[in-house]
Amino acid sequence: MLSEKHLENVCLLKCKTYEKCRYLKQDADDYTKFYCQKLMAEGKQLDKDLATFVQLTTKLGNDPRKDNIPMGDNCQGYPVLKHIKQGYDCD
Repeated sequence: MLSEKHLENVCLLKCKTYEKCRYLKQDADDYTKFYCQKLMAEGKQLDKDLATFVQLTTKLGNDPRKDNIPMGDNCQGYPVLKHIKQGYDCD
C-alpha cells in the first residue's frame, strides 16, 4: 500500500486534473488503501487505453488534458504489497 506522503506528493491523489497518476488504484475492501498498478498487467492496459483516448480526443481537435482524466506517470512504480507501506518516504 502506498504511504500518505507518497499519495499526496507524487501520485497527487487529491488533484482533480490530468496530472494525477493514472496507475493509482483504491483497495476494494479498504477504501483508505491505495496501490500502484504500473508494474502489473493492468498498467500496460492503462497505457493502451490512455493512448487510444489521447488519439481519439486529439483527432476531434480537443485537448485531452481538459477532460481531467488522470494521465500522470509520476514515479517508477511499486509492486502491490497489501500490508507494507511503500513510497519515497519509506525504506
